[in-house]
Amino acid sequence: MHLEDFYSALNVSNEYSGAGLMLGAHPWYLDGLDWLGWKDALQRNLQRIAGIGEVGLDRLWGADYSVQLEIFEKAVSLAEERKLPLNVHCVRAWKDLWEILRGRKDLRVILHAYNGSTFYVERFSLMPGVYFSLGPTVLKWPKEKRRVIQTIGLDRLLVESDWPYQAQSPRILGQVVEKIAEWKAVPKEEVAQAVEANFKDLLRR
Repeated sequence: MHLEDFYSALNVSNEYSGAGLMLGAHPWYLDGLDWLGWKDALQRNLQRIAGIGEVGLDRLWGADYSVQLEIFEKAVSLAEERKLPLNVHCVRAWKDLWEILRGRKDLRVILHAYNGSTFYVERFSLMPGVYFSLGPTVLKWPKEKRRVIQTIGLDRLLVESDWPYQAQSPRILGQVVEKIAEWKAVPKEEVAQAVEANFKDLLRR
């Protein structure tokens, strides 16, 4: 998010009681990023910011990968320092992401729109503060990806309405919860309750 977009979003969030806002440095939009200005904006609005993100790594699109790595590592360190959750975008860079995050046991992380393998579900589940966020893309997943959802523990599960290339209403979250419940063979109420508890834990101050 460029700073003018951040301040615009900040003004909008003021109109909604209880709304949270994250400040991101998305790997697609790092060209021309003023890191010091970005960091200063976070510092000056710390009490109004719920977390840092999206930030992350993308080997398919975005800025030069070395720049992505540099900015992401700075964002991770800042999240640790300020004790803020980190909302992570990752495309075809799971090994690098794991190498950067492993061992950071006090970090709270959302793996946004998780589309990785069961291998990395198992790895990231070793970190107590990592959550796997699933969105409307799971409604289109083939049956062979069911194992990914089954591997994610309910205590690590989040849901989201973000769907690449297509705007979605939060109403679609009900369908996402139902699909997860179907593939995990548990009541949808159990999934919904777990997600709510996980969000509260993630956003604790």
